[in-house]
Amino acid sequence: MKGKISLLLLASLALSACAGSTTDQEEASSVSESAPKQAVSSAAKAQSSSASSSESSSQATSSETQAPAKREQVPVAQDNRARYQAEEYQESKEYAGYTNKEVEMVRVYLSVMNNTDLFPYGNDGDHIDASFIPAVTIVDSYAPELSPVWPTDAWNIAMGKTTAGSSIFQYTSNYDGTVTVYRLPYHWHGTPESDSARAQEALDNGFILPVEPYTPSQVQPLLDTLQIWDE
Repeated sequence: MKGKISLLLLASLALSACAGSTTDQEEASSVSESAPKQAVSSAAKAQSSSASSSESSSQATSSETQAPAKREQVPVAQDNRARYQAEEYQESKEYAGYTNKEVEMVRVYLSVMNNTDLFPYGNDGDHIDASFIPAVTIVDSYAPELSPVWPTDAWNIAMGKTTAGSSIFQYTSNYDGTVTVYRLPYHWHGTPESDSARAQEALDNGFILPVEPYTPSQVQPLLDTLQIWDE
């Protein structure tokens, strides 16, 4: 009897040992399978984070490339105007003893005289008289209350052996190789209203004219006769 009980106890212990071993193996297997999955998940997260960071950096670089800093540019026309204005009363490099403005007056006169739309009969004068007209000067001094004024500085140019035979015009510099030429009446004989209307019409119909350089043989003789009068 005791022998049978002993055998039963041994069998029970053997079964318990087998069951425990199986459980331990299942748990180990579960842990073993879970570890690779966690490793794969961590690697995927790391790759996603790296890609996101790289994309953000690329977008920032692209943004900087597409939006360079803006640089302010000064219009060329303003530069030329300032340069011409600064040099117009300096001595000419081509004609010693004369300013660039005086040379300009002679060149303007020759350009005007050679334009048959302005002076169809030319001029046979032997000297040039010039006088300065400051901006806002009244155009028709006989009707100051009605007359328009000069919008910018201008010059009055006259040439001829006598007053009656002289060619007279006015011009303003555009500082771009052209001038605007005006033809005011020689005399004001109408009413203040009509003369002021004629003055305004003359200002409204200025003629833009390119100024040619001409040769020294054409410019120098007229430079030598140029007289600038103060009014």
